[in-house]
Amino acid sequence: MEMTGSGESRRSLKAGPLFALCAGSAVILTGAVLIYAYVMAAVIARLGDPDQSLLFWYFPILVVGLGFAAGGLALVAAAVQRLRRLRREQE
Repeated sequence: MEMTGSGESRRSLKAGPLFALCAGSAVILTGAVLIYAYVMAAVIARLGDPDQSLLFWYFPILVVGLGFAAGGLALVAAAVQRLRRLRREQE
């Protein structure tokens, strides 16, 4: 792919990584909300209850939240790496 030097082609090349950066941030935020929901609903709300067996049923919320957070971090890292590579190619 040739770089013609036009601003339009550079903008279109940056659109993908910028979208991935925004999407990754949203996924990280969603994961953080799920982890927070697990902590509040399963741990804090159940403190002092004699029956702690319900903690197990909230565990999938924690697993999904951690997965979202890890996936979002990977997406953001890939987007930042791509943006750095594009910047080096422009110089």
